[in-house]
Amino acid sequence: MSNPFTTVRSEGGLLPPDLLARIVAGDRDLGGVEPTDYALAASDRLGDAAARAWNRAKAHWQSFSAMRESLKPDESGVTETRELWIFQLLREVGFDRPEFRAAAEEVGGRRYPIQHRSGPVPLHIVSFRQSDLDRSVSAGAGQPRVSPHGLIQEYLNRADDSLYGLVTNGLTLRLLRDNQSLSRLAYVEFDLQGMFEGGVYADFVLLFLTVHRTRLPRGGEEASSCWLEKWREKAESQGTRALGALRVGVENAIQALGNGLLSHPANDQLRTDLQSGTLGTVDFYAELLRVIYRLIFLFVAEERDLLHPDGSRPDMGAIPRLLQRDTTPRRRPPPSHRRTTRRSMALDPHHFRHPGWFTRGPGPGGTRGLVRGGLVPQLGPSADRKQRAVRGGFAARECAREQTCPSSELSRHWRRGAWRRIRRPSRHAASDCSRCPAWETVRIHQKRRAQEHWQLLHARQLGPGASKERARAGHGGSA
Repeated sequence: MSNPFTTVRSEGGLLPPDLLARIVAGDRDLGGVEPTDYALAASDRLGDAAARAWNRAKAHWQSFSAMRESLKPDESGVTETRELWIFQLLREVGFDRPEFRAAAEEVGGRRYPIQHRSGPVPLHIVSFRQSDLDRSVSAGAGQPRVSPHGLIQEYLNRADDSLYGLVTNGLTLRLLRDNQSLSRLAYVEFDLQGMFEGGVYADFVLLFLTVHRTRLPRGGEEASSCWLEKWREKAESQGTRALGALRVGVENAIQALGNGLLSHPANDQLRTDLQSGTLGTVDFYAELLRVIYRLIFLFVAEERDLLHPDGSRPDMGAIPRLLQRDTTPRRRPPPSHRRTTRRSMALDPHHFRHPGWFTRGPGPGGTRGLVRGGLVPQLGPSADRKQRAVRGGFAARECAREQTCPSSELSRHWRRGAWRRIRRPSRHAASDCSRCPAWETVRIHQKRRAQEHWQLLHARQLGPGASKERARAGHGGSA
């Protein structure tokens, strides 16, 4: 699911956004969401406790902000960040004053200058002047350069008695866990500056419920028995069950898509190829599986708001429009409405204008379309070449001159929506490529687009009440 929080970011699946939402909602199935689990009185309410902590933390933030403005440039600000702000914030979420350790701890021959701990939980606090927790800095004489995040992550990976840790510069707070992955960071980040300057109380409630001292491991107890670890394991188990359900869904989708292709009356060539062995069943299954997983990828990308910018209409995505075309029964519109629909689809920046993306074959567009506008298309070489060119499914091997056929370049322009600017290369004359329908298709589309553009322009100039006869008259006069 998409992130419902403004100033909280979860990376690497440490605590997924859906789990964080359940924590805020007080889902009793998670366990540990009662007031007594947070070391509060049974008659107290978590919402009231979070509100009291929020009011006090805002006062500490104002003092910290005033200090940042008055601090001299030659002062590091580490002590001020720690004493005026971080220790006060941690106290509001159930921490006692952290233990100070002047000497760097050595683990596996490496020294880690982490000076504060709360039981088995290390706390790495740097100055607010170090605005980027991922930027490498000097870790001391004889030590390699490392970022604050990298320092505490490496310590958690090597230390046997520490499972979770915190790193902060006063502006950002990160919750980390022992993570052996070298390619993917895993943490939950709280943007403290955005939270308190923006007054995002809902995100502070999540901070209160997640980073509270009762959620983290305590000395003398198994780290796996803390509530954060229980929540994480429960989220992983639910994710495993979801993957099992996904497998069943993929199997059903393959059967539905394969049966639909085989039963479609236009796919005689496909049935013939399968019966004769020209197309093996394994190859056919591989194509179906390829389409299904590409659809899953597209669904996930749209679900996480990764395809369109913020503020886009929710019905402009590829999936909603595709499903609307599939499931909405309607009569065939008149020709004038079909022209308007084609024009609006061409002007729509979010329209999925290249269904050939769901194809497999040589060249960028491929030659065997499996999804075309929400309908089951015809497969195999018997499909009309001009129709496959319209949807980006033509290939250079259908041309008489494979080495000079610009079909691949045409398909590239088609995917970018730039087919109106395509020009025929002088080396590729029509007589050299009598079988290739690409250029004829583009010429038809360019001519149609020019006519529709002129009609729309003159209709606007003549006003909404102008008739078609006046528009035609205007066309003749301007010519």
